[in-house]
Amino acid sequence: QNGKRLSVLINDILDFEKLNANRMEFHNQPMALTPFLERAIELNHSYAENYQVSFKLEQPRSNFKIIADENRLMQVMTNLLSNAEKHSPVGGQVLVSVKESKGFARVAVTDHGSGVPEAFREHLFKEFTQAKDSSAREKSGTGLGLAISKSIVEKMGGKIGFDSVPGQGATFYFDLPLAE
Repeated sequence: QNGKRLSVLINDILDFEKLNANRMEFHNQPMALTPFLERAIELNHSYAENYQVSFKLEQPRSNFKIIADENRLMQVMTNLLSNAEKHSPVGGQVLVSVKESKGFARVAVTDHGSGVPEAFREHLFKEFTQAKDSSAREKSGTGLGLAISKSIVEKMGGKIGFDSVPGQGATFYFDLPLAE
């Protein structure tokens, strides 16, 4: 376990440094969003089972194509899904949804946990930060995931954000350009 945690920490630090130095390569191209999300959920399924949490993909009305780097976007999805799992109650469900707005596709990941504390919101996407939540289960992480995700999404021409009501969970989302 300690070896795995150390490996994750080292990889996160390396990715963070590459992003800051503009040395991370991106291969943005058109990709179908629904099959990608199905794959992301499948890849994170066993981790969710450890937290006794399930995923539900709300099928979009159409199969959006976006412009993105599939490998880097998987890194973002894995981070958002793992955060949602960790902050969901036992037996909870994480909802993944997609909608279109003004030439962008918005992917949203919603949990039903305790939400983002008001005092922490301004620090949320900064490196090496994690909210303290005494009601949540023990969580591990580097405090780099959201900072890395923000940089990746921005390098793909998108934006990332969140909505949260304390005590009612949180929705983290990213918007990426639709393919022509």
